[in-house]
Amino acid sequence: MTTVESGMHRLVDPTTSAMVPDFKLSNRLLNLNNKKVGLIDDAKENAKELLEEFASVLNEQYGVSCQLYHQKPSAGKPTEPAIIEKISEECDFVIVAIGS
Repeated sequence: MTTVESGMHRLVDPTTSAMVPDFKLSNRLLNLNNKKVGLIDDAKENAKELLEEFASVLNEQYGVSCQLYHQKPSAGKPTEPAIIEKISEECDFVIVAIGS
């Protein structure tokens, strides 16, 4: 952040650089047959309904079972690291729904 003072006025530049966390992408699944899905609901309107529909279609077409469902307390908060750890241990893949 840059601050410039000139007499009575103080100008502040509120821009910052993007903070990109380090992460490693998971290997792609060869197929969805009989896999376990984790569902994360971002707590917005219709997110739960969207996830339920995805889970139903995936179950009917591929035998996917819903292993874990988590609803965040609000859309603005990240999923807790403990939940992410649990999902990564128990599920083959995850769907995050962003409601309207």
